[in-house]
Amino acid sequence: GGQLGVGASPPITPSVELELNLYTGNSEDVGYTILTNGLTGANGGNGNYYSLGNVQINSGDPINVAVSYANQQMALAFTDAVAQTSFATNLNVGDLAQALGTNIAYVGFTGADGGASSIQTIGNFAFVSIPPAAIQSDGTNVLISWTGAAPGYMLQQNTDLLAASWVNVTNQSILSNGLNQLTMPENGSNLFYRLVLPSP
Repeated sequence: GGQLGVGASPPITPSVELELNLYTGNSEDVGYTILTNGLTGANGGNGNYYSLGNVQINSGDPINVAVSYANQQMALAFTDAVAQTSFATNLNVGDLAQALGTNIAYVGFTGADGGASSIQTIGNFAFVSIPPAAIQSDGTNVLISWTGAAPGYMLQQNTDLLAASWVNVTNQSILSNGLNQLTMPENGSNLFYRLVLPSP
């Protein structure tokens, strides 16, 4: 189980791994870590695994895991659906495209049990790539657009980029030539816009 299906010879490379360890033998800690190119935290050789606080990922309970990545930061959130415990953290993981040598990559799961009895079931998996948005002047209006290949996003606005008071834009976007497009009037004051994907 020490290789988690990514290490040994030959390792999966180039690769970036969010590793979840359930095994406590060989002085290993139950927990998580982020490593690259098939390295693991087994035996403490690469820093071992970090605690998930109150969330026990080896409890047998369903654990909801949310991973978000942007601007070299990875946000992790773990929730035990039975015990109702949760853990969240933010990690500076660097530029994933640089680590992988490309801006295109596979996303998947791998694992190992080291001969011990274990079952991990992956369910409700969803991967969403955050689309870029564009804004341009259009007479007395501004036209905001983003790809139509990424459905479900909502546009929000805020007068202060650093404030937490983002509100949903009430105008409806129109799908045209493969782009979601939304027209907003220019009003002479600063407004910031962002795309968000509502939680299910």
